[in-house]
Amino acid sequence: MQHSIETQDVVRTFKGQDKPVKALDKVSISIDEGEIFGLLGPNGAGKTTLIKILTTLLLPTSGEAYVGGFNVIKEPNKVRKIISLVSGGETPGYGILSVSENLWFFSQLYGLSSSTAKNEIKRLMSDLDFEEYAKMRMSRLSTGYKQRLNLARGLLNDPKIFFLDEPTLGLDVLTSKKLRSYIVDWA
Repeated sequence: MQHSIETQDVVRTFKGQDKPVKALDKVSISIDEGEIFGLLGPNGAGKTTLIKILTTLLLPTSGEAYVGGFNVIKEPNKVRKIISLVSGGETPGYGILSVSENLWFFSQLYGLSSSTAKNEIKRLMSDLDFEEYAKMRMSRLSTGYKQRLNLARGLLNDPKIFFLDEPTLGLDVLTSKKLRSYIVDWA
């Protein structure tokens, strides 16, 4: 079985005020295709740093990382074509645009055809149960509905590998459970 994600001795060091701070120290993992994998640890353990490296947003200080068989340093554009990332608490779009306008905007960034974009937007809004908010400005959504929009945005391109960084941050228990169930069904 091929690994979807593999790291070998990944190190990431940041410059600190007094001395360098090692956020990752020789992290080696392998995640198989189709596997749902969670990183657990306290604040400051390096979880987000590792996700940023795997999604080509941050370079490792040393070591190697592969996503979908592609080297994140040497082949970042190939990695970006097969992934998506949703982080908890991030703004899912532009406040003055409606929910459907935001999803349309991101569908065009992903290069989806008009018909594919319309179908995917309609399907995701139905699946995530927020069709009634299609015309509402994103800035007026509650935290829970912003996170549903965020998840829909992340799934628009039908990623091969989907990274979630605290996707239920700030959500109530029922919405968190619903979003986790949706991710499991999607996988």
